Amino acid sequence: MSVTRLTKSTVDAIPFSASGQAIYKDSQLKGFGLKVGIGTKTYIAEGSPNGRSRLVTIGRHGVITTEQARKKASPLREGIDPNKVKKQARAKQLTLAEAAEIYLDAPKVRAPATLAEYRATLQRYFRDWLARPLSEITRKDCYGRHRKIGKERGTYAANGAMRMIRATYNRALKQFEDLPPVNPVIAVDWYPEEARDAAIAAEDLAEWYQGIHRLPNPIRTDYYLFVLLSGLRRRSAAVMRWEHVDLRAGTLFIPEPKGGKKRAFSLPLSDMMVDVLAKRREQNVIFYGADNPWGWPAASRPGHMVEPKLSDNDEKLVKVPFTICITVTGRKPDLHVKAVVEIMAGFWKSATGSDITQAFDKHNEPTSPAAHFICGVMEYCAGESVRYLRSSIETQMKKYIAALPEDVKRSAREARAAKNQEKRDAGKAKKKALRDAERAGLKGLATPC
Repeated sequence: MSVTRLTKSTVDAIPFSASGQAIYKDSQLKGFGLKVGIGTKTYIAEGSPNGRSRLVTIGRHGVITTEQARKKASPLREGIDPNKVKKQARAKQLTLAEAAEIYLDAPKVRAPATLAEYRATLQRYFRDWLARPLSEITRKDCYGRHRKIGKERGTYAANGAMRMIRATYNRALKQFEDLPPVNPVIAVDWYPEEARDAAIAAEDLAEWYQGIHRLPNPIRTDYYLFVLLSGLRRRSAAVMRWEHVDLRAGTLFIPEPKGGKKRAFSLPLSDMMVDVLAKRREQNVIFYGADNPWGWPAASRPGHMVEPKLSDNDEKLVKVPFTICITVTGRKPDLHVKAVVEIMAGFWKSATGSDITQAFDKHNEPTSPAAHFICGVMEYCAGESVRYLRSSIETQMKKYIAALPEDVKRSAREARAAKNQEKRDAGKAKKKALRDAERAGLKGLATPC
């Protein structure tokens, strides 16, 4: 390790290392030096920021001058870590818009509609904050903006918007430890929220049914009726495509329910649901053409119904209030429907030895007993709690299976018996193979060498 006065001329004169690295220390500024490799010369500094001795790379010779490197080395000797200074500066410069993108780019799978709604909320309520550094958003700012949104747009919108800011800040804090450690949204006094209950009472269903048939748009009429009968979420129903509908088999495939493609499932259709869709397809061809893929077409950018809420004028026609977001048995609609179908499919297979979809294929018409049963069991379980959901379905399944025609029950028994016999034969064959292998091994041991 050599000691010399580091200047531009001396650094230029120092030869590259033949192998490995050589260190040259400056004779005037303690801790300042030059690291020379086979083809590079790099300025370095040694200091003890936070009480720990560490070597920091300042920059490459030729990119920065010797005097610039010397000036950058001085703070490190005084216990200041340049790397930490850079991190602190980056944290101070991080804007809300940048933090939001970090939050949205997380590995967590989010539906495109969720991402679009998040960005729309930022633009709607926090447009003037997007360019502000996150570290400069204060508790007072959050408290005031929450109150402002509550007065102008409603308390639920205010709570939702500030929850989004809170999540964005918390995500940024994981990555930028030099941000103020306390989330400024802590100052918000949240508006009380109650579960929205807009369920239609049984005694109001007739009036609601008459009301939706007074609507000027028959597509909306059929849409509301279909959502009520199917239990689907409003968006899952709104994006229905004809390629996913099989009216003959009486099924509707839901490719992307809430939770993503991994939760895709097929929904059995009752007679009334099939009638609604058959009428809708026929009328859609007349008004939108045979090539239109959407079940509920509309003059919107995507081409299908986007906002199913009633307009002010429509609310005067449908006097029974309702909301297409009701949870049933403690589950979101899509997941509840899927849970019912899965439980029925499992019990059907254990009881009859066949797949429940074979019941549809066998009858090959939407009025099959299986379709009737599935529609009925969903209605039966609509008021059940999650705790009793499975037992309710199994009870109904037993009743349904007991009422099946004798030929159906006989074929189910035969199929179940054949499957059990197949398992027994496979077990016997396996045991015989093991015995034969053991005998062959013993015989080999007994054979003289």
